[in-house]
Amino acid sequence: MDLPPVSPLPSDTPKPKNMLFLIGGGLLALLLIAVGATALVLQLTGNRSNSIPQLVAGDTQVYAAITPNLNDLPNIDRLRQAFPELMDYQNEAAFNENMKEEWGVTFKDDIAPWIGTEVGIAISGIPIDQILNFEALSMGETPDVQQDIKAVILIAARDEKAAQAFLDKLRQFREGKGEQFTSTEVGGITIYTQASDDTPGAAFALVRGHVIFASNTDLISAVISRDPSGKETLAANPRFQQVLAALSPDRIGFIFVNGQPIADGIMANSEQLVADMPEASANQLLDQLESMKALQGVGFSISVLADGVAFDALSVFDPNGLSQATRDQLKDATTPVSADRVANVSGDALVAISFRIPPTYAEQIRQAIEGDPDIADQVAMYEEELGLDLNRDLLDWFQGEGSIVLLPGEDLMGMPSPVTGYFAIKPSDRAAAEEGMNRIIEAVDTMSGGELGLTDAEIGGVSWSAFSPQGETIGGYGFVGDDLVIAFGERALESAAAPTSTLSSNTAYQTSAKALPNPHGGMIFVNLPEVIAVAEEFGGISDPETTDRLAPFKAITAGGVPGMNDKGVAFGRLFLAISAP
Repeated sequence: MDLPPVSPLPSDTPKPKNMLFLIGGGLLALLLIAVGATALVLQLTGNRSNSIPQLVAGDTQVYAAITPNLNDLPNIDRLRQAFPELMDYQNEAAFNENMKEEWGVTFKDDIAPWIGTEVGIAISGIPIDQILNFEALSMGETPDVQQDIKAVILIAARDEKAAQAFLDKLRQFREGKGEQFTSTEVGGITIYTQASDDTPGAAFALVRGHVIFASNTDLISAVISRDPSGKETLAANPRFQQVLAALSPDRIGFIFVNGQPIADGIMANSEQLVADMPEASANQLLDQLESMKALQGVGFSISVLADGVAFDALSVFDPNGLSQATRDQLKDATTPVSADRVANVSGDALVAISFRIPPTYAEQIRQAIEGDPDIADQVAMYEEELGLDLNRDLLDWFQGEGSIVLLPGEDLMGMPSPVTGYFAIKPSDRAAAEEGMNRIIEAVDTMSGGELGLTDAEIGGVSWSAFSPQGETIGGYGFVGDDLVIAFGERALESAAAPTSTLSSNTAYQTSAKALPNPHGGMIFVNLPEVIAVAEEFGGISDPETTDRLAPFKAITAGGVPGMNDKGVAFGRLFLAISAP
């Protein structure tokens, strides 16, 4: 299953087109959430530990763990340059003053003396089946997520006396502001709970060398009563074990999402997911959704590498539980994209993306058309009017390795364009692709009344069918080697045909490519300094502070392992390359 983290997200509907879209989009959404929380993670990361899962419930839906000493990390110099103000957050005056004003304690004086090597957050009670009940949501029946969710925060303590002093000081400060607390004894441990409060910090206690915050007394009581070596803990959950084993050993923080509630929620609403689909498409999706039962879990991690920061996302499936429809798709998804597809594009590229269009893509399009009589009639009408055959002129050959390249802009028709670029594909049948494109472009030219201005042009040693309205070449299509290329902008035609340099000589690309899975099923490379320069030129970034914050980053790359390995793991990585100090 090819699940690169660059899969598109739906924009206006929550209903997935197929299983790959559902899982790929979900992974990307969660990965973006993890990236968005980077600032917090970077403040509380360090040497990896993993004892807290022995204290939390086995049916935990989401578990996140971080460790609190950034300065002890290897490969930290580049991160220190990118985030200098975070390196000494324990002693940073404003940080400690804000904490004292809010909670009556400071990190430097009240937390640093006791905090250990692990911080964990366990979340349960997320009503996934209700969240995915689109019919109920459309009728205004929104689930009370805040009421249902239960969160427990656990912080390892290396000095229990100092940790207890911290809790006492925190409670006394809150009592001084008029808050009232009750105390409950469970197993010889005192739990303090604020009256009329159900936030995650309402109840707290020191349990087995861990400071614990929760929304109520019962959640902490459950931790106290739980046998750390028993089968009811998260540490003993086989799903958790499989995801943890698949995560990067270099991780400094991670997130685990239990696959069972997700699978149960999707299967409970599967009929709704296909309600508006044609029968053939609905049956196909239902077959694919059967594989959701095999989902063990989803994992994310953050790692500090020698040249930057890596964010990993993966999903783990039981290979034996996959449906035949999914197995069929996996046969095509396991073919990697050649490493030189992006490496050989122009060194001036702002963004370069590589991917593979599998043979099953055409069949899915055909089934979707055949499954909807209205769409089938429209396609037939256009085919007759334009003299085209969708299968012959496009679908039969539109498969293979592809790429999209964005380049610095140029003036087109007297108007400045921020970017230009091209699309390239290595079709399965070059002759069929050439004939099909000729017929498609001729049909487009006919529809435009001949305003496309088709002419023959020799640019960069390649013979192009150029688009030249008003006599100015603004793009064209042709074959560069075995690749069919459609380009916009004369500079893009030149870059596609004969680039003066390639990304393979770009040090940021070299660094980033080494950090990605190899082989991969596709990748995206963003030359961040050049993108920022274009954005500034065209008014997209006007804040100097933003520019300064982004200055240490050389590139953003992302890529995924082709398909799924024999252990049922689909893996993708987002890598931020950071300049050397």
